[in-house]
Parts: sequence; structure tokens; C-alpha cells
Amino acid sequence: MKAIAATLLGLTLCAPVWAQHSGTITTGDLHDYCEAWARMETHPDQVTVTMLGNSSYLLGYIAGFTDATPDDLDLPKTQGELRAAVCKYIDLHPEIWKLKQGDGVRLALRALYGRTK
Repeated sequence: MKAIAATLLGLTLCAPVWAQHSGTITTGDLHDYCEAWARMETHPDQVTVTMLGNSSYLLGYIAGFTDATPDDLDLPKTQGELRAAVCKYIDLHPEIWKLKQGDGVRLALRALYGRTK
């Protein structure tokens, strides 16, 4: 019974993320995820399933994107710092919200952590 309940809970948490994958996720969608993360941090007692799903997608996407990026970036030590910086950059640059999520994150990473040669 516990295994069934755990499986159903897992599917419920992932459903919002799976629904987003049916279309192209934009940088604007990541901005919405950043806002959900901020709400979750400031009001942990009001966390909803959708916020948890969106927040875990956001952190996982940024972490995976940076892992797949060549070593020409001076990244911060923690994923939390990285997420906060990328979210802040996206928030301050609404002109990139229509870009695909990968293009927006790439721009943010280059602007924030690109090495000067």
C-alpha cells in the first residue's frame, strides 16, 4: 500500500512538468518557474504540488544545462547560487522570454559567467 501511495505521489508531482514538455518551453516559462521557486522559499507553508514540480524542473534543467556546457564558464560553487543568478538575469531581461529555454539560459550563463579572454 505504501508503494502505491508513493508512486501516485511521484506521478502527481511530475505531472505539471510532463505537461509542459508537450510544447516548447520558453525562457518566459523558466521565469514563471523562478517565481514559483521564490514563492516556495518565502512561503514554505503554502507549497503546492505545481510549485514543487516547476521548482524541481527549474533546478534540474539549469544544473543539467551547465553540466553539458563546455568548461569556458566561471560558475559559482553551489547550484543554489547559480539558480538564483540565472533567475535574476531572466527576470531583468524580459526581451529574452520568447526564446527557447536553452537559448535563454545560454545567454544568461554567458553574460554572468563567461570568461574574458
